[in-house]
Amino acid sequence: MRRARRVLLALVVAAMLVPLGPSPAGAAVTRAPVVRLCGELQADAAVGTDGLVRGFANGSGTGCTRRIWYFRGTAGSWFRLRTPYVGAVTAAATDTTGTYVLFTNTAGLYVGKFTSAGVFQRAVRLSRIRTTVGGDIAARGGRWWAVWPEPVGPFDTDELFQARTIGTVVSRQRITRNAVPDILPSLTLPASGRPVLVWQRNDAPVEPDNTDVMKATFANGAWSPVALLTRGQFNSEPAVASSSGRVGIGWIRDSAPGFAESTGSRYAVHLFPRPEEGQAVNPRVALEGTTAYLGWIAVGGVDESILLASRQRGTWSTRFINVVGPAGSGTQRLHAVAPSARGVHVLYSVARTLYATTIR
Repeated sequence: MRRARRVLLALVVAAMLVPLGPSPAGAAVTRAPVVRLCGELQADAAVGTDGLVRGFANGSGTGCTRRIWYFRGTAGSWFRLRTPYVGAVTAAATDTTGTYVLFTNTAGLYVGKFTSAGVFQRAVRLSRIRTTVGGDIAARGGRWWAVWPEPVGPFDTDELFQARTIGTVVSRQRITRNAVPDILPSLTLPASGRPVLVWQRNDAPVEPDNTDVMKATFANGAWSPVALLTRGQFNSEPAVASSSGRVGIGWIRDSAPGFAESTGSRYAVHLFPRPEEGQAVNPRVALEGTTAYLGWIAVGGVDESILLASRQRGTWSTRFINVVGPAGSGTQRLHAVAPSARGVHVLYSVARTLYATTIR
């Protein structure tokens, strides 16, 4: 009887690996381990103009050193290198001069860089904060821009701060001033246009009854925040990307994944079905030309599944990337979706291993 149940479960899992929607004709799918570390993994990555994915990862937990590792590669070929940085990876970015990492440790929040010449630069401390509810970094032309939340005031309410070497150099500057938490910022620097920042705003510090996705554009030395995604009760976990005059935002609305896109001031919204008997979490968004990508983890029923939706010529298709069980175990995490001319790379961790699935 137990053997029959195991066989049935294996058949169910195998069935769930079938794409939900059409895949590109002749598409090749490659899954490869990127790096294996200790404990739970924190990681982020971005794709360069050469089509290679670059990023950083660390492991945390009992007995872990929290040493940060650099990785680079595509499809089934990945290079790994131990860095001099120690801490928890918050975000990564890349440009033609190198790859940047935003990380925290017991001494504060730092920016480090691995240059294209193969040199690890000395990390720059941005704040004495030891942990942060999200944070992001973007880079262009050898300069960077970082945004993160930090508890302030008598009630330790999270507010957003920034530091940058793009434009006027800012070492540490407060962005928002509210009585409710601003968390999980995500930043993009469009090739043409103004920087765009999105984040989650709670209506209460501990157990909010409502959350909104805020958006701000940067002009004349300041951010101009507006409430962007407010329908429903909970709009959370926003992630932003840009390409070819487009700005795309992935987020979760009342447990369902959503995608909002703008080529100007107005945003068109597409909502995906809420996972049956569960919820969507951990969205990651990317744009490549006119193609849009949204990844998320669907938690429900008996398992946790990583899905990737792609939109080409106005049509969305969705496929499974990986599935584990049981539901709610939290054994896998989606870290990045990085498209390029070489394919779209989905980076996720299961237990102690960071994997990359590439679809070409």
